[in-house]
Amino acid sequence: MNDQPLTVTNGKATFTMPDTNAVLEAIFEKSTSAVDDLRQAMEDLTITDASKATYDAIEAIKAARNNLTAAEKADIEDDYKAFLQKAEAFNTYLEAAKQAAIKEINDYVNGLDKKKYSDKNWKKITELQSTAIRNINKALYEEEIDSIKQSALDAIKAVKAGEISVTFRLIGALEATQDVDLTKDSYLPEYVTWIPTTTYSLDAGAKVYDVFMEALKDAGLSQIGADNNYVKTIYAPSCLGGYALSEFTNGKKSGWMYTVNGTHPNQGLKNWTLNDNDVVVWHYVNDYSHEVADWFNDPNYPSLGNGTYYNGWLRAADIAPEQYVQQLLAKILTVGKHGTVEPKLTFQHIGKSVTFTFKPDTGYKVKDVKVNGKSVGAVKTYTIDKLTVSTRIEVEFTNGKLPFTDVRESDWFYEDVAFAYENGLFAGTSDTTFSPNASMTRAMLVTVLYRLEGQPAVNGRSGFSDVQYNGYYEDAVTWAADNGIVNGTSTTTFSPNANVTREQMAAILYRYAQYKKYNTAASSSLNGFTDHASVSGYAAASLEWAVAEKLVNGSAGKLMPTGNATRAQVAAILHRFVENVAKTTN
Repeated sequence: MNDQPLTVTNGKATFTMPDTNAVLEAIFEKSTSAVDDLRQAMEDLTITDASKATYDAIEAIKAARNNLTAAEKADIEDDYKAFLQKAEAFNTYLEAAKQAAIKEINDYVNGLDKKKYSDKNWKKITELQSTAIRNINKALYEEEIDSIKQSALDAIKAVKAGEISVTFRLIGALEATQDVDLTKDSYLPEYVTWIPTTTYSLDAGAKVYDVFMEALKDAGLSQIGADNNYVKTIYAPSCLGGYALSEFTNGKKSGWMYTVNGTHPNQGLKNWTLNDNDVVVWHYVNDYSHEVADWFNDPNYPSLGNGTYYNGWLRAADIAPEQYVQQLLAKILTVGKHGTVEPKLTFQHIGKSVTFTFKPDTGYKVKDVKVNGKSVGAVKTYTIDKLTVSTRIEVEFTNGKLPFTDVRESDWFYEDVAFAYENGLFAGTSDTTFSPNASMTRAMLVTVLYRLEGQPAVNGRSGFSDVQYNGYYEDAVTWAADNGIVNGTSTTTFSPNANVTREQMAAILYRYAQYKKYNTAASSSLNGFTDHASVSGYAAASLEWAVAEKLVNGSAGKLMPTGNATRAQVAAILHRFVENVAKTTN
């Protein structure tokens, strides 16, 4: 009989069963008695192996018997039992062939040096091994076993012994609005993952350069410097604006670095050889002297950190930048009640010029618009030249009525609070309360004057250790201190949460008037107040001016210079200041 076609699929050999009738014809084509010829075939069958030909002969005899009548089957029953016992030899040969093939595969795998393979590739080898053993145990004859064995060995040999697996992550930073110097202040731009942790397969001996270039290519990012063994610039993902983040972009101590398994190698990316399972984090650093725990010891570039800011880049969420932007889009615009803003922001707006239109509801108008914390007034539109994920726009709408339940029209300070609120000098202590009788803190007062001034840009920080970084009053204190409008309560502290006294308020307002070059010549004796002797020496001239300008009137013949100034009193004094001093001088 001719061999049937052998097919190999996924390492498993299969064959097409012969047509039973054709086999029977070949065996019995000259027979006159099917029973006699079948009996003769069973007697003549000699089994010396587990080949496909022997398998086919056995299967053909079984098929021929199945075609007999019941009487014919009964006639050859003893012969058939003898045949089946003889056929057991086939199974013995087959099992021996299976064990020999399995041993050959196992011996080959056991002879490999596991250390030379990556975990990923060793797992691939063991999977090929177990699949082959499973298929061999299902094989029907020796040729099928040999085919499965050889296919498995070929596939195992094709697995690269020198391939390694390495994970890579790229962490950038937002563009700084000022130079970062953690020795002077705590300002730090946010770190953002540009390429989330991804596993790459590399050839043995690969350098950091190889995984860096492959990762940036896959992410569609471009860089400057890698070919020269020092990366100076990487361009941010387009969804973040595509800006160039370079050495010195965020300050004199900023730039790109990388760690391997948590340690900075302090070598160029073309010089460091990777090993299997290495973890590479390529990251930006805003101030290496404070943020890098293992900064090399160089007297020209000293490490100044105490652990406060170590490894800050790892706080970035390990997510795709698109996901990060999606989270931040909702934070760019803060829209108050009774109005809307167009356009609705999407990824496509990032990095582009965007004109915002503020649309109040019927009966309302724009009260104030703030861009990155600075008031730009009650504008109807505003254009951001280049929108970034760190841009912040706030808009408030008003119908001209006070929203505060604790300020009534019958209150003596109603008009003063209305003036301060409508002009953006004061905010409420909540959406519905003003807290007119609450004491005014030093931070609040300076913030109100800063708003009155139009919130000009400031450089650096105030220099006071107790002024909270990015606190609502930080820029106000910086501006006021830089222009001599406020002094600290010591050389290093401002005491922002301390209540401001009436004489302190007068002094600060007096200095503001001088800063504005308003006429401050007016003066009125304080002797008419029974407590004039309790006025501090530094505040005397200020209070004399404030009384003359009718900013401070006193109560029941007393100035109460050391008494706390309430929010309502400050609103009234500022209202009088604008009406009596600023307008008159102008």
